[in-house]
Amino acid sequence: MRRALTPVLLAFLAAPLTGGAQSAKSTLLDRVLRAEDTRASDPTAMLPLLEALSGTDLTTRQVAIRGLGRLQRPNVVSRLAPLLDESVAAVRSEAANAIAQSVASVPTSGRGLDSSRIVVREARDVLIKRLGTERDKGVAGVLARSLGRLPYMDAEQLTAEEGAILSATTRLGGLAALPDDVAFNVLHGLNDVAKARRARREASPAMYDVLRRAVASSPDPKVRRLAMTALVPAAGFDSATLAIARRDADPEVRRGVLTGGASLTAGQRDTLLMWALRDPSPIVRVDAIRFWRQGGTSPDCAPAIAATRDPAPAVALAAIDALGGLCSPMNDRVNVLTALAEALPMHENGRAAGQMTWHSAAHALVALAHADKRATVSLLPRFAGHQRAQVREYAARAATVVRDTAALSALLTDGNHNVQAEAITGISQVRGHLSDAGYAEMLRSSGHQVVMAAALALAGSRNTAVPTALLDALDRLTARKLENTRDARIALLTRIQEVGSPGLAGRVTPYLVDFDSSVAKKAAAILGGWSGQAVQAAPQALAIREEPLARIFVTRTLQLRITMSPTSGGGVILIALLPTEAPATVARLVRLAREHYFDGLSIHRIVPNFVIQGGSPDANEYTGDAAFMRDELSMRSHTRGTIGISTRGRDTGDAQFFVNLVDNIRLDHDYTVVGEILQGLAVADGILEGDVMAKVEVIERNN
Repeated sequence: MRRALTPVLLAFLAAPLTGGAQSAKSTLLDRVLRAEDTRASDPTAMLPLLEALSGTDLTTRQVAIRGLGRLQRPNVVSRLAPLLDESVAAVRSEAANAIAQSVASVPTSGRGLDSSRIVVREARDVLIKRLGTERDKGVAGVLARSLGRLPYMDAEQLTAEEGAILSATTRLGGLAALPDDVAFNVLHGLNDVAKARRARREASPAMYDVLRRAVASSPDPKVRRLAMTALVPAAGFDSATLAIARRDADPEVRRGVLTGGASLTAGQRDTLLMWALRDPSPIVRVDAIRFWRQGGTSPDCAPAIAATRDPAPAVALAAIDALGGLCSPMNDRVNVLTALAEALPMHENGRAAGQMTWHSAAHALVALAHADKRATVSLLPRFAGHQRAQVREYAARAATVVRDTAALSALLTDGNHNVQAEAITGISQVRGHLSDAGYAEMLRSSGHQVVMAAALALAGSRNTAVPTALLDALDRLTARKLENTRDARIALLTRIQEVGSPGLAGRVTPYLVDFDSSVAKKAAAILGGWSGQAVQAAPQALAIREEPLARIFVTRTLQLRITMSPTSGGGVILIALLPTEAPATVARLVRLAREHYFDGLSIHRIVPNFVIQGGSPDANEYTGDAAFMRDELSMRSHTRGTIGISTRGRDTGDAQFFVNLVDNIRLDHDYTVVGEILQGLAVADGILEGDVMAKVEVIERNN
């Protein structure tokens, strides 16, 4: 249910999303959102957050509390703790979540461990104290979830957290008496405790009992899924729970049976495998293939061979990949893989929904490379010369396995950056430093992943020309002033640190004031190591592009409509964006969509039973929108059908987004959730690697 808008926010609705920005900036809400967007980099920038903390407008207060937590600064716990005693339940919930988020980044090992223990203990104690008296079930659920996700410091902490969560659950009438969303949050906290206990090989019968009863009796499939997830690290499965889960109507619950079957006998495993391979849901059948791969050193090939004919592409491709491992009889898998690879279509005009074109052949080639080198080498030219870049990528991977240097050398000159990167990786594995001159030449590439692959290949190089080539590449990338060059530039600096010498200090020194703090700190570490003296970084950040944050925040309905290309199976995916939870992220996606940034881009990453990901102009993990986006972490979970923002570290999103194909609870509080699919989840399920988004449109409704 949508909360009624406060008077402060209603004023924004009369103005259009564009224009009138100056008046919006004068509001406290706008200043709070902008303070968070800049990460409140100095005491002055913190003032709006602190001012709003004691304000009268509830919504603005909640945004400020959430913003303080998102800064991930442990020293704000003392400011947030008193809010746990506020009379308004929404404020108490926001404060609990913010306290947990504020200590999320404290180190759990190495230097400074004592101070980390102190701040985590402070957060734990205030949360436990409030949980012990909290009467509001919704707030109690948030407190339990917040407790569980605190950084793990010691066994005493786990015992205290688990005891507090279980005690509060009993006091409130038991898990069955809690609303579904509250039960979910309670189990979320217990799941985090269970993961930490697994590392210590500790059992908890009381917690197992709560989790098992949730699997057996909760009416909410999300709660049952999470209970199954928590039982995996807890090792708390029993035969009765597995039998109940196996009959569950929800496929994600049923797939959990496969993770709980690790201790079964060989006969029981075979029975479970046959059941899973016949399950009506591809979600279960994909995990059945993984279960088959764990079945011994050389399992029977027959189940996987049969699954290569599965009508669901995700299952068939998983089976083909699995045949790259050992199974018997060996000749059967070689024959099947060879036939699949030989069926590669040299020309294609796209695919219909539910069908594959090049995919099965490309996967088969790589699997075949592990089984039969001669057959693979004879097939490589067809794949290496294919019109589709993704097929040539698979050719490079197969050539690496069979150590075909001729094929890899030819692919090194490919016009596609992803193919080049695969070829560099392959050649470095096969030829080592014999090709250092070639790697150094590839440092001239504009492809971030190519530069990274070349820098990695040059590890340990003794070629005297390499340090200068690395610095030249660093200078060239830096001149572009793109924040998303960080990964490539850090890779270059890492190699400079290894193969360079103090004589190059003059070329590294300018990076002490780089626009990227990570690059500046790396330069300081290099110079300090060369000189033997402490060197201080002084980064000078680029200006943050202003977005209409407050206006985005109060836009009642913002949606993205993704229309897949007819040659990629077609279909439409309608996504409801979450401007009140992630206003800066929504603002970026909306602006880019209106600029047609996403039109024609591909879905480049497909991981069955995990995510699909797209939004990269170069179809890879390392190239997206130029400026980084800050994380906007919330209590919303990465459940099936939600949309997350891909990052490579804190605050490094570059507008690449992913769709959660299943509940991915482990991503919670680490990756921004920016939206949820309203229509077209089946279309998302059917997307294959390389499928293209014909257009991405913004739909805005304020009525």
